[in-house]
Amino acid sequence: MQTAYVASELLPALAFWLIALLAAVPAFTITRRRRRGRARSAIAYLAGFFLGLAATLCLSLAATLLIAADYPIFNAGAAAAFLGPFTGIVHAKLKKGARRRPKLAEA
Repeated sequence: MQTAYVASELLPALAFWLIALLAAVPAFTITRRRRRGRARSAIAYLAGFFLGLAATLCLSLAATLLIAADYPIFNAGAAAAFLGPFTGIVHAKLKKGARRRPKLAEA
């Protein structure tokens, strides 16, 4: 009885953490590249979001087939797929640093 309660509380949290990490990776790598264009953040977010949704679907279907119980894994995964790319983009932008302006030539 006790292990069922632990599993029902632990699986959504584990799914949230795993999917947020998976969704942040492509957003981080795309944002970290230089000279990718103006839509770099949007492309990074969409890539992370769709990877997170795909991972959510796979994990949710696997959990449904293996464990015949109704855990809110899909809800946790969908929230992580939405929030994960934001953390990847912010982490890459903070790691990159500020732009340096060229000094004007003094006459």
